[in-house]
Amino acid sequence: MSENTLARKQEKSILDSVNDRIEELSHQGGINFPPNYSVSNALRTAWLTIQETKDLQKRPALDVCTKDSVANALLYTVIQGLNPAKKQIYYIVYGNQLQAQRSYFGTMAVTKHVPGVKKIISDVVWNGDTFEVTKEAGSWKILKHESSIDNIGDGIEDIRAVYCTILLDEGESYTEIMNRKQIEKAWSKSRSKEHSVHKEFPDQMAKKTVIGRACKFFLNTSDDSDLIIEAFNATGEQYVNTSATPVQEENKRLESLNAEVQTKASIPVEVAQVEPVKGTAAERLEKEEANHAGSIPTD
Repeated sequence: MSENTLARKQEKSILDSVNDRIEELSHQGGINFPPNYSVSNALRTAWLTIQETKDLQKRPALDVCTKDSVANALLYTVIQGLNPAKKQIYYIVYGNQLQAQRSYFGTMAVTKHVPGVKKIISDVVWNGDTFEVTKEAGSWKILKHESSIDNIGDGIEDIRAVYCTILLDEGESYTEIMNRKQIEKAWSKSRSKEHSVHKEFPDQMAKKTVIGRACKFFLNTSDDSDLIIEAFNATGEQYVNTSATPVQEENKRLESLNAEVQTKASIPVEVAQVEPVKGTAAERLEKEEANHAGSIPTD
């Protein structure tokens, strides 16, 4: 049997199983897709992206990852109404597991699917800005933010705080604020060597951090579908090394990461077993996001 024939069989086996599971969940009323969202187009794009994904040893994901983990990565993509073509989600190999990892573009997209959400805005408070806030019933409210172009800096030391506000219907809102110490603490968990992306784009990466925090809290306290919330939490943004990580260092994490991924992959998808197929590769990671984040699209 030729390699191309095996590839087509593998693709059909996995995509058919995911489509069957999506149809089953839809009939149960567990999924409500965003308007104009094409499940077939999203799955096709996701599959092509996974074909281009490799592990740290440059082996194709489809050669080393279990079929169940590939199917669950596809399923989590569709449940959240995401599309890798819009840089909303990436696929990362951890040992023999493929994990779907949502970008902050995807985080905002999922949050805006929640009924009542109108807009997500985020901004940096620079040293020298006038910034006044208050708390009402345990929630932050921004009273005033006045800035000047002269206050804009180029390093984390120039940032006083960063905030994200989720605007809702009927004038309500939810706001998350992080000061510089909180931002730096969040960044300390980064896998990126010396946090190079954070140094190059401190304002955009600070926005990304607070957007992720605000959207995660908001979605987990919303009345949205349990399936969407489960998928959202299972594909949470993580700081991933944009440069080559030593294989020895990566191997130390594989056992715990694999256990974590296995725990997260809790939406079962039955996949027929097909022999592994060779593929090609390209990784999309944090620096690419930051390069596209000169102006965070919140509308």
